[in-house]
Amino acid sequence: MKVYHCIIIVLFLSPIHLLSQCYPDRHNTSWSDAWISCETRKSPNPNRGLSHWILYDLGKVYPLGIMHIWNLNIPGEENSGIKSMVVDYLLDEENSEWQNLGTFEVDKGPGSSIYEGKEVTDWEGAQARYVLLTFPENYGGNCTGFSEIKFDLHEAEVMTHITHEKVSELSVQAYPNPFKNKFILTIQTDIRENVRYKLVNVLGQVLIDKNVPVHGLEQIEINTAKLPAGNYFIFVEQGESSVSQSLICIP
Repeated sequence: MKVYHCIIIVLFLSPIHLLSQCYPDRHNTSWSDAWISCETRKSPNPNRGLSHWILYDLGKVYPLGIMHIWNLNIPGEENSGIKSMVVDYLLDEENSEWQNLGTFEVDKGPGSSIYEGKEVTDWEGAQARYVLLTFPENYGGNCTGFSEIKFDLHEAEVMTHITHEKVSELSVQAYPNPFKNKFILTIQTDIRENVRYKLVNVLGQVLIDKNVPVHGLEQIEINTAKLPAGNYFIFVEQGESSVSQSLICIP
């Protein structure tokens, strides 16, 4: 039996926006639902130099499938949407070099609430933990950005097997979101095994990395008073199970 999986990365997305979307592949036109870069920065890939880029840490190595992107979709700001995108990937930090998947063109966002984005490419099972997206060109705007991206897992590599080993049912919620000086991480699991959680920024930098014993329901208060405002991700892993959630820190 095949199981269909995907990794959905939603930037600056609050619960009210989730509820307002009647069609899951459509995207709204709010500025707060977008990733925006107005200054170039030194890339983690030396071949990309100073550029507009974003790095994703998927938490572990995955065989990836179709990649779908929603371009910047804000009325009047469509020219800041990405026009071309270079995709590089890495298996791990220590034992591999950056590999290039290719350079892809992305259509201009229409500024419409019924916008359903575009399938960019199929990874065809190529494995990656770190995905670096670099945007060398936009449509003429002062900044560069996009709204949302989704990575499907490669179906041929993701199968279920009947075994006698018990599989962890891991449930995670972080709240409040947006948060200011702290947030509560609620973890629920039916397996008596340590849980690892990591707080990561949009550059892929790990800010908090801890292992904690959890069985049943556990609530962990995470102090973020020293964090700058911005977008973050919390990754929680237990055995073969992993869950992630995007978070917003407000000033």
